[in-house]
Parts: sequence; C-alpha cells; structure tokens
Amino acid sequence: MQRTQLQETLSHTSEEMKRRIEMAREIGASNWLTCLPLKTKGFSLNKQEFVDALALRYGWPIEDLHQQCTCGSLFDPNHAMTCKTEDFVCMRHDELISKPPNQIVSLCYHSRTVKQCYLYLQIPGKEFLGPTTQLGYTPRYKANGFQFFLFSLAVFLALLIFRPVTAVELAENMPQILASCNILAMLLCVYLLVMGKVSPQTNDVLESRPILYEFYRGMEVHPRLLGVDVKQLTNCRFGLLAWELLVVAFFVAGWIKHGFSLAHLSCATLQTIYLGKFYWWETGYFDTLDITLDRAGYYICWGCLVFVPAFYTYSSYYLVAHPPLVSNSAAILILILGIVFIALNYRVDWEKEYFRAHKGKCYIWGYQATFINATYESSSGIRQSKLLTSGFWGIARHLNYVFEILAAFSWCLPGLGNGIWPFLYALFLTHLLVHRVFRDEEKCRVKYGAAWVKYCKVVPYRMIPGIF
Repeated sequence: MQRTQLQETLSHTSEEMKRRIEMAREIGASNWLTCLPLKTKGFSLNKQEFVDALALRYGWPIEDLHQQCTCGSLFDPNHAMTCKTEDFVCMRHDELISKPPNQIVSLCYHSRTVKQCYLYLQIPGKEFLGPTTQLGYTPRYKANGFQFFLFSLAVFLALLIFRPVTAVELAENMPQILASCNILAMLLCVYLLVMGKVSPQTNDVLESRPILYEFYRGMEVHPRLLGVDVKQLTNCRFGLLAWELLVVAFFVAGWIKHGFSLAHLSCATLQTIYLGKFYWWETGYFDTLDITLDRAGYYICWGCLVFVPAFYTYSSYYLVAHPPLVSNSAAILILILGIVFIALNYRVDWEKEYFRAHKGKCYIWGYQATFINATYESSSGIRQSKLLTSGFWGIARHLNYVFEILAAFSWCLPGLGNGIWPFLYALFLTHLLVHRVFRDEEKCRVKYGAAWVKYCKVVPYRMIPGIF
C-alpha cells in the first residue's frame, strides 16, 4: 500500500524531487543528523553549514546564494556541481597537474603587466620637461598620460566583456597578486640602491647613511630605467593604473556574485573619474614634491607597486564580499557629491598650473592674480619664484588636500553600514595628507626662507579656514 502511494506521489513530482526522495530513502541517509560532530571526519558543521545542509536535503532555497555563476549562467546547487568554470567539481589527476599554481599565474601576469607599462610609455605624446633640480638636471617625461589611461581602460573593459570571469579571478587571487607585486618591488628597490651607490646617473653627493635608511629613502631623485623615468613608470604607469583596473574588476566581480549594485557602481565611477582627472593633469604632478624632492627608493617605489594596489582599492574590494547596503537614491547623491569634490580638487590644482604657465600675468576669479616674490639658491645660482595668493590658494595653503580627502570619503560611503572597514582608505589618506602638510611646509620654509614666512602671514590657514 505504502509503495503504491509512493509510486503515485513520484509520478506527480519533478525529476529533481524524485531524486531527493530516492536519496532520502537510502540506508543511512539521515545519519549525518545524529552522528558525533567529529572534526577529523568532517562531521563538524557550523550553524550556517547545518542550515544549508537542511536546505539542500529538502530542496529549500539557500540564503545569500550568488545569483549568477562566473561562467554567465544562473547559479544554483545543481549548476555548482557541474560547472567547470568554478572549483566545485573535483579535477582529475591529469587536469590537476596541468593547472599552474596561482602564484605562477600571478607572476606571469605581472611580468606581462610590467612589459605593457613600458610599451604603453611609447604611446605618442609630447616631451615634457620637469622642474630643474638644484644640481641643474632637468628631468624629461613623455606627456601621454591621458591617452595611456583611456587605452588601458578600453583594453581591460574589452577583456571583461569577452571574459567576465577574469574579474572574479582577480578578486579571488589578490593575495597571490600582491605577493608577486612585493617580489617585483623589492627587486627594483635593490637595483636602485646598488645602481645609486655604484653607478649614479647624476652628480648628486649624499651624506653616507645606514644601508637600511638608504634603501628606504632611495639614492637618486630622477633615476631612469630603459630610458624611462623610474617614478613615472612606478607611480603613474603601474600603481595608479593597477588601482583603476582593480576597481573596475571588483565592481564586475560584485555584479557577478550579488547582482548589479548602483552603490558599487558609484564607488567605481568616482574613482575612475578621479584617476582620469589625475592622468589629464599628469604633467602638473611632475611639479609636486613627490617627484621633485622625494628619491626613488622603497618609500616611493614599493608604495606605488604594492601599497597602492593593495590598500587604495580596499573600499571596492570590500564590497565584493559585503554588498552595499545604501539605497539607490543615496548612491546617486554620493555620486553627485563625489563629482563636485573631484572637480574642486582639480580646480585648485589647475589654478596653480594656470598661474605658472602665464608667469603670474593672469586673472583668477576675475581679478588680477596676486603673489609674493621669492628667491632661493640652487647650484645654478639665485633663482626666482612666485607664491600664489589668489583664488583658492588665497583661502588656505593646502585646500587641494581638503577636497581630495572629501572625494575619498565619497567613494567610501557606499560601504556605509558595514562598519569602519570600507573607510580605512579615507582615514589613512586624512592622516597621510595632514602629515604631508607639515612635511611640505618644512621643505618650503627651508627653500624660500623669509618669503615663506611672509606668505604664511598673508594666507594664515593650512587646510580649513578659521580652524587649521
């Protein structure tokens, strides 16, 4: 009687339900519910694993399951056991030994990336001459930053369109990628140290310091490698490009794992606009203290090759595992505010570049630009400079840093509700730039002397008018 009822029931159920019923009728099918939770035997289940196991047994929906597989198909437990794109299916011996370790894949990827960074420097662009050093050396750069940025981004987007699983692979293999970045950075820093001591490219004479200090600081301001300025290669062509490509990859990876998120898109879009702004303004960066005074060593080169890809992208990386909780309307507001802050940051930097290009003979905010004449001594003799006191530079001495911090907080805001972790980059940047204010001002005080003291009286605030 029971067998007849069972057969009748099975005739009205789906093939999937028939399979589940047959599995439940097998001898020992329920032993996992009553067996001892021995960890060595794999019988120890946490709360989530136990709930998932019950859901699999009875065909209930599983919570927080990815909506789409990395292969592009809809994701469910049956697909997970048959899709060869992911690692759910056990590989046979021949397949396993033919698959290279992730570390090797990562090293090959980065060696190819370094080669591409060098080749991309050959993209057509005008020669740009940086500020002449106190020893009379004038660094040469190829001003093709924005073309390089657009070309690299277009190639990467084309790759993701044809193979979106690349984004997930990058997100899941970040430890291996950063390990290979570390190897590359350490090799470069050792090379720069040895070449700076054995065969320096300039006649800069430095006081001997402990070897670890020299390794950290670097030996030369403008070393060249294969005919390319090292800091342009590491800072602009590797570090910031890796930041951009990883941010895009993390957005696509989050889309694949959890579905489309307008908040995550706002996060990625703001960083793309910010980095696009940087590459548009790249020649202005060559006039900053990072380039003109800091030497190429562990501090700069390791920071750009490892720390930037690892930490500057963390707000986006965190959202791959923890989907944004903010609403779509909040995401749109965040996007608008972020664009405003980025535009103001660009405007501040533009005013200084515009002032320099016209040698002070220009109008800012509709008024004739005002400035303080400053003289300083270099190896080529006494030189003249002008300290701008108009526009934003008449409000505070480092107002560009304020807008940069606000822009950073804007693309961290999509992580609101997920604790402090999405905001680590913005908090770090705040500390970095406040500390840099004092570093910059000390260098300017030494360089310009009395003129800098007069400038500080005319523009008394460092960052925030009336406060600091």
